[in-house]
Amino acid sequence: MSPYAFRISRMDAHGGWLATAEDLVRFLVHVDGFPEVGNILSPDSLATMFTRTTAHAPDGAQVRYTKGWHIHDAGNRWHDGDLPGTMALLVSTADNRCWAVLLNARDFPNGARLDEMRGELNALMWQLGNLTADWPILSAFRDQ
Repeated sequence: MSPYAFRISRMDAHGGWLATAEDLVRFLVHVDGFPEVGNILSPDSLATMFTRTTAHAPDGAQVRYTKGWHIHDAGNRWHDGDLPGTMALLVSTADNRCWAVLLNARDFPNGARLDEMRGELNALMWQLGNLTADWPILSAFRDQ
């Protein structure tokens, strides 16, 4: 499928964002619920956003999804997405780290091996994140 077949202008609420990785992280630190950087959402809105759905998977397992975020039992949250030719991963960890990864490739026909690619990208980012033992307690953004 051609990436040009999608009407991106119609995707403003589910994937039509145009942003740099830095822009996404800048957004993330303002909606992560951690006190170091001011949040743009109220505590009640954050609680609603990060409360798991009560839905269950067809096999009866609990779904690890909130309102727009996958959530792990350890408290890590992430959102991923892709269209033909692109892929993105945005992660907020329970220990107050975050990252965004944007790729300009996703060439598997019909999304074949997409879950494998997501898993490998996620594993790589955790490896890289864990290489740094002492994270600075300061803003990495130029204007803060």
